[in-house]
Amino acid sequence: MKFADDQLLAAQVLGLMQKPKNRNGCFTVVAEHYACQRDEGCQRRPTSADLPAWHMYPVAAGLAVAVDVYNERERGCQGTAVVIPWADIRPLLKEPMTLP
Repeated sequence: MKFADDQLLAAQVLGLMQKPKNRNGCFTVVAEHYACQRDEGCQRRPTSADLPAWHMYPVAAGLAVAVDVYNERERGCQGTAVVIPWADIRPLLKEPMTLP
């Protein structure tokens, strides 16, 4: 199963990590963890058990996401983030609603 739906936040994050300008040792470890092939998407989808290791925080340019799946040997990679521009994040947000 290919995992490359641009409407999913996880797919956007993993896709950004695969861009040539972002390819580094830290993101290579993440790509291997999720079985990503450069421009072909990822075979393994993040699960709800993975999400606590996905740290997200707002920055001026967009939503920064650090996928911390690193082992002790690669602990220097922890906190390495990509930034998804706000324009790409907005369509993924749910419509505001009032509670009854």
